Amino acid sequence: MQERHKNDALYFQELAQGINDYVIPYIESVKAIPKDSVVMEVGCGFGGNLYPFLERGHKVIGIDKNDYSIGFAKELFKDSKYIDKLTLLNEDFYKVDPGSIPKANIVVIRDALEHIVNREMFFERLKEFLADDAIIFNAFPPWRMPFGGHQQGCKSKLLSKMPWFHLLPCVIFDTILRVFGEDEKYIKGLRSEVRATKLSICKYKQLLKKVGFKIEKETWYLINPSYKIKFGLNPRVLPCIMRIPHICDFYTTTHYSVICR
Repeated sequence: MQERHKNDALYFQELAQGINDYVIPYIESVKAIPKDSVVMEVGCGFGGNLYPFLERGHKVIGIDKNDYSIGFAKELFKDSKYIDKLTLLNEDFYKVDPGSIPKANIVVIRDALEHIVNREMFFERLKEFLADDAIIFNAFPPWRMPFGGHQQGCKSKLLSKMPWFHLLPCVIFDTILRVFGEDEKYIKGLRSEVRATKLSICKYKQLLKKVGFKIEKETWYLINPSYKIKFGLNPRVLPCIMRIPHICDFYTTTHYSVICR
């Protein structure tokens, strides 16, 4: 387990820096973000992805059903000068009344889609929260990438640095985690979310077509932009010749896209 998985404040800062350095410029390469825009994130956690948008003067809405995450975010933001532009909802996204909050012009889904089991239902529900001109930024690690099983969160230093072992059969993967002392709650979380969904780039594109969204821009990264902040590695886009369907999932560390209806 890396320090960022134990230090909530550090994790918040890294998320905010990634949004400032990479995500906002990526979105603005497709469409300018007017100051009066409403920015929404589903599964906002501590709010690190939202903070840079607050600093820019945008109205921000964060939704998360995790009590601890929202509690941490509210405590962090309570004395902020931007508090009047911030709405944090500690609710299940599917139970939020779309009429109770402003329609979103920008939606951020960053390293979250791979945790959503019924993604078709999620996108159909999301449509109810979107303004007519809305665009969505999405970034996710393909299931087959070296750490697509989210094993980097393991307490074991060896397992947290072991690539691709999440591709082993489920019973073997679970056994390895137990042998190295990982707790049952963590194992269950990996199995019920990331392992159950196994999101690939091809599946993602098929999903978008099915739910009526189109891709305005997409980028395959050999080296995730977040790795600059985490490990000091410069981002590197995957060369076109290496974008082989299905195969590229094994070495694409993240896929960025901006989509709209």
